[in-house]
Amino acid sequence: MRRTSTSSSSEASWASRPVRRPRAPALLLALGMIVTVLAPGCRRAQPQPPTPPAPPPAAKVKVVVYFGDQQAMYLEPEVREVPRDGRSDAEVAMAELLKGPAQAGHVRTIPEGVRLLGVTIEGDLARVDFSRELTARHGGGSAGELFTVYSIVNTLTELPGVKRVQILQEGKPLETLAGHMELLEPISRSEELIRR
Repeated sequence: MRRTSTSSSSEASWASRPVRRPRAPALLLALGMIVTVLAPGCRRAQPQPPTPPAPPPAAKVKVVVYFGDQQAMYLEPEVREVPRDGRSDAEVAMAELLKGPAQAGHVRTIPEGVRLLGVTIEGDLARVDFSRELTARHGGGSAGELFTVYSIVNTLTELPGVKRVQILQEGKPLETLAGHMELLEPISRSEELIRR
């Protein structure tokens, strides 16, 4: 009988002990969470494609453009440094002249809406071609015509080697702008009109 009581006492001792649950699933779960959190930071760094080099800065050109003063007595220069954007210096200068003045006290000499059709330079002669709006929108008057013509001529003769300018309209030599100056022949620079 002792055997019996021993087995029942061992059964009783198992019954009185707290039930131990296996710890492995909890440990595996904790380990899995740690790996999930830390794994992205432990990965090997993937090589990044090289950053493309910055494009070179656009080539700039310095041009001098002439506008009238408010008293219609002188031409006044404005020096501008602008991107070339694949254009010739003469094209840049004429484009800036067509934009109009940037400085207070300077007056536009070419009517708004006039388009530059082209500029060519052969030897010391520049030929500049404008759209029909040059005459169609011009305000007229001898002073207005004088300042329009010489703002073009003096701007282009700022370029190295250019001494004379012929003004064209729609590809043809312009006889006159407003009836006061003959423009069929090339025109030379006028220093007398520039305010010093």
